[in-house]
Amino acid sequence: MTKPGRPLGLSLAIILSVGLYVVLPMFQLVVQVGLQERISRIDSPIEVHGQELTAGASGGSFVLVGEAELVVQTIAAGVFLVIAILAWRGHPRGIRATFTTVVLLYAGVTAFVTARTLLARSDLNAGISSADELVRQLLCGVLVTTVLIPLYVVWYINRAPARAFYRGTYAVEEKAR
Repeated sequence: MTKPGRPLGLSLAIILSVGLYVVLPMFQLVVQVGLQERISRIDSPIEVHGQELTAGASGGSFVLVGEAELVVQTIAAGVFLVIAILAWRGHPRGIRATFTTVVLLYAGVTAFVTARTLLARSDLNAGISSADELVRQLLCGVLVTTVLIPLYVVWYINRAPARAFYRGTYAVEEKAR
């Protein structure tokens, strides 16, 4: 018999996990770094009686992402992407267990960081905005997604079609030998 193909459910599990652990974090970093860069370059001169004056509050320091966080998140996304590509191909032999372990590890870290942010008290010195509740709702969505996608990945990667794909043969073939 031929080698089993990659099941659709396994493809979906890998794509969803790449979206959650590579695309979403990198998108957040790009937006935050872009916003940080844009705000630090603000230069808004004021025109008074035909004379251009520099605004007293132009530019500024708007640090959303520290250098360490930027490096760690980029490396983590890169490592996960490499593991996901190997899981997509089905090689090397232990990639099924590696992929499952890494998905669970990333899920635990993401859930911890998200829950910590959700449970943190608001800093009244930073001010209160109408976006605070929106951010809370988005974090709740991230937390639910962080739980559901790894559950699906672990469930599907342990099903018979996925096991056959990673093993390279159907279980019935092995018993016949």
